Amino acid sequence: MKNFKRALAALAAAVMVLSMAACGEKKENEDSAKEETSSAAAADEGEAEESQAETQAEESEAEAEESEAETEESAAESEAETEESAADESAAEADPEDPEGGDASASGAAFENGVLTTDNYTITIDESKWTYQDGVGVDGQFIYNAPEPADPTDMNDPAVLKAASNFNIVSMNDAIYGAMSPADYAEEINNAYAELEGATINDAGAGELNGYETYEVDVTYAIMDDVNMTLKQLILSNDGTLVVISYGAIDSVMDELQPEFDEAINTFTFV
Repeated sequence: MKNFKRALAALAAAVMVLSMAACGEKKENEDSAKEETSSAAAADEGEAEESQAETQAEESEAEAEESEAETEESAAESEAETEESAADESAAEADPEDPEGGDASASGAAFENGVLTTDNYTITIDESKWTYQDGVGVDGQFIYNAPEPADPTDMNDPAVLKAASNFNIVSMNDAIYGAMSPADYAEEINNAYAELEGATINDAGAGELNGYETYEVDVTYAIMDDVNMTLKQLILSNDGTLVVISYGAIDSVMDELQPEFDEAINTFTFV
């Protein structure tokens, strides 16, 4: 199971790129929906208040007793779950075949003064263009510093679309995937994309980055109705470490932002 999770590390990183883009789009739609819902609720609230007041006094005492019982039960369940989680974590750490407990990310990742450093590589980021964020399952992730839009809900404003642009980096150095070639790993990723609803593989092929063999996968993904994102993953390896750089932007601004992605990616170097 742990090896299976590791096999999906690059796909998970790609989904994170997509999710971060989709969250911005969905939030704008949700804010609009909340405004409409609040207006309708306000109209109904006055009619309901008198009826609710008559029943609340009768229900309050019964709810208080039920809440106390549920609180005691919840506390007992929480304690049991905590003990079980600690036991599972301890077992994972003690697994001789997986001493890192299934963690596929490179150790020692740190970001300082515009440089992401791990035990295996470094990459330099222009902090005037990108904002660093910690991310679960990745060495680091970066959000594009788009200009402040005049209207954050205007989906025709390039500034709004650019704000969804981001990239992250995953590295794996376990015995199985650390020994894989970029092409072999890309084949696994392509197989996963073929089963992923909304994803269309546009291109895949070999390349080179700073003297290292690479393999790049280019995918179009529908994150919302009428909103597509271009997602690219650059896979490379060296000395038992496999690295996947996942990046993406809304289709209509991808060509404009490609040089910004390239500028950062081209600083990547193994140590």
